[in-house]
Amino acid sequence: MSEPVQLRDALINVFPKLTPKDFPEVLNTESLTTWFNVWLEEFPESEKYVASGHVKDWLWELEDDIGQLDIANKYDLDLSTVVQRISYYLSGPGDEDEQELETDHDDEDDLDGETEIDPDTYRAICLENVLDELLKKGINAITVELDQQIILILSDANAEQLDVLTSLISDVYPEGEVNFYQAELYPSHYDFENILE
Repeated sequence: MSEPVQLRDALINVFPKLTPKDFPEVLNTESLTTWFNVWLEEFPESEKYVASGHVKDWLWELEDDIGQLDIANKYDLDLSTVVQRISYYLSGPGDEDEQELETDHDDEDDLDGETEIDPDTYRAICLENVLDELLKKGINAITVELDQQIILILSDANAEQLDVLTSLISDVYPEGEVNFYQAELYPSHYDFENILE
């Protein structure tokens, strides 16, 4: 069985509303990555199961994308409070200790109230706070962190099915960091360091 067929079948197992006609035809010469990207870009059905966004605008794109997922309706999922909390933290004044750590000088022209956060910290704050909300609601998540993009696959399917899907998604994106977060293991098995209260 070819890798695209394995991935298609794994997606159907995790999301039983999907059928083979919801996917591109599998060509013998086609790579797994090409096949999956064609599905994401050209098949509207994928938008019900996969959320993604470019890192720079990920938080706002993701709020919209997740709102369109089938699972968002099932769990009445609303990330607006989380997005507001993250947005306030990233653009707000922060606490005085943070200001002291991040400000090495007294040039008032540079103190415009915005806190400079490096891209890795920005990504961690956004991803961990969104995952915190999802996992607390009992929603499992597969995350794909690429250089300029973050992809989320959300499901309440069993861990065994999601492990298989995670392994295949890792083959699609060998250059990315692919992780599976299981809701029933949260918070004991995951050490998020950037949760905002």
